[in-house]
Amino acid sequence: MAQFIDNLVPDLMAVLSSHQPLFRRWPEQLSIRGFVHSAFNNLPLPGDRGRGTPWCSVAGKFDSGGQQYLAALVCRAEKSNALGQIEIKHPGQWVDVLRVRRVHRES
Repeated sequence: MAQFIDNLVPDLMAVLSSHQPLFRRWPEQLSIRGFVHSAFNNLPLPGDRGRGTPWCSVAGKFDSGGQQYLAALVCRAEKSNALGQIEIKHPGQWVDVLRVRRVHRES
């Protein structure tokens, strides 16, 4: 699982492992668009599809080991924002939408 997650967004697994997320396997989909639509319908966000809240969802395809996969994430930011639901149109867009930034804290 860790390799898939880090192929989605580099170093994302390090973040997820500290938050104990839920992972669900979805039934196989006939199309990318159908998956995105299904994910957004089955992962409802508060308000106007998450806009104006700290919540957002991201869904689309990514590549791992020469194969294509589909993924959907629900994320919570520190503050309210205007993100809402974000459809990934091509695999490289994941790193435009999500980034992991290392923060060094003094002990």
